[in-house]
Order: sequence, then C-alpha cells, then structure tokens
Amino acid sequence: TANAGLAAAAEARPRVALLDIGLPDMNGYELARRIRAQPWGRDIVLIAATGWGQAADKQRAFDAGFDHHLTKPIDFVALGEILASAMAG
Repeated sequence: TANAGLAAAAEARPRVALLDIGLPDMNGYELARRIRAQPWGRDIVLIAATGWGQAADKQRAFDAGFDHHLTKPIDFVALGEILASAMAG
C-alpha cells in the first residue's frame, strides 16, 4: 500500500523509489507529494510506473514531484539507465 511505502521510505531513506500510480489506499501522485513534503524526501529520485503514457499523464507525474515517468510494461534498459545515473550522482 502507499502508506506502507511512505513508512518504509521514511525509515530507509532510499536514493531512488519506483512508485506505481495505481495504489489501493492513495494514488502514486499523492504518495509522491507526501514524500516530497518531507525533508528526507526532497532529494529522492522518484520514478512513476504507470499504464498511462500520454503527454498529459507524464505532465501530471512531473507536477506531483516525479523525476521520471515510465510506462508499463517497464523498459528495463531505461530503468537501468535511470538507476545508474541516480547511483552515480
């Protein structure tokens, strides 16, 4: 659930988080906003994973605080590049 993800992120303080948009208790956009609202969440690289890939969907993700938007099925080469870049920086 999104609430469990928020709690896990607060405890683990990851460098990168891959968040599904369609979550049962709150959507991924709201989860991204809540993570970004925390002092520890400002520098996390947030990646949206969603079945919606139109320009408006991508803009909604960026407006919510995501750094990247990946449409399902996830392109693992693109994900690997994002992760490599995040870990190098």
